[in-house]
Amino acid sequence: MSEWRAFKKNSICILNGTNFYLSIALSAILYLTAGIADGRQGESFSAIQLMADYQNCMNAMTDPSMTKGIWLISRMLMAEYLSMFLPIVAAFPEIPFFIDERRSGFQRFAISRCDRISYAIAQILSAGIFGGLAVMLGFCISAGIVLARIPDPSAATGVALDFDMYSQAFSAGAGMRLLRDWAGEPGIYIGFALDTFLYAGFFSLPGAVLACFLNNSYLDMCIPMVFVYLYDTLLKKVSSGAMVSGDIQTSDRLTGMLSTSLRQTISMWTVPKMICMISGLVAACALGVWRQYKKIDSGA
Repeated sequence: MSEWRAFKKNSICILNGTNFYLSIALSAILYLTAGIADGRQGESFSAIQLMADYQNCMNAMTDPSMTKGIWLISRMLMAEYLSMFLPIVAAFPEIPFFIDERRSGFQRFAISRCDRISYAIAQILSAGIFGGLAVMLGFCISAGIVLARIPDPSAATGVALDFDMYSQAFSAGAGMRLLRDWAGEPGIYIGFALDTFLYAGFFSLPGAVLACFLNNSYLDMCIPMVFVYLYDTLLKKVSSGAMVSGDIQTSDRLTGMLSTSLRQTISMWTVPKMICMISGLVAACALGVWRQYKKIDSGA
């Protein structure tokens, strides 16, 4: 019960602040500016470009049928440059709040109402939940705008598009198949939203752990992004080298280990992904509890 009390306090403070809502807005902007359609000249069109000049973008595309809503949303979800910014946006709702609470000395009173273990666990859980929730809501807003403002390509081409032809490509995972069978096309969009929640929630955890050690919110939010970028860059180089040498199996295995693969935890469900998610949460909670017990002054 003490964990719930501490989590409820964190939830009220985060929801009463502005950072959570700023994270939602930033997430929506990031998704709307992501490249979601390809042109014949190698250019990439964002949702904003498609909404501003739909007909010219359609004329410049390699395949206008790829503007079907389900394709656009999936491309938005997997845009490469988001891996650099989403960890920061996901950490923004809670990390500054945790740092301010410690600097003000209010942390002592918060811990006195529960205990060190409950406080540390609630801090990590609220970071993951509200970080994931902020990015997921931003994604849902941007996806709703895309579906509402960008016409179905069948209206422009005069060719009716079969839903099954498009939805089966996104039903490879068991979780997505269940959602599709349960709710049809909306089920796939629900799967995309859950993917976003889990990805953002997972990558908000490193910042929450660093906040237990560092009183600098900028470093707490940016250091995880730097490590994710370096990890992905190194893995891509090794994977490319394996591909050039003809070792396709190793290249595919390394590609599946990229951090971006965690954006499809539901749609492309695998046991290693779930183990990674659960292990990350347990490790983050353990480090948070250990740090609290190492402090002589719990409020410092």
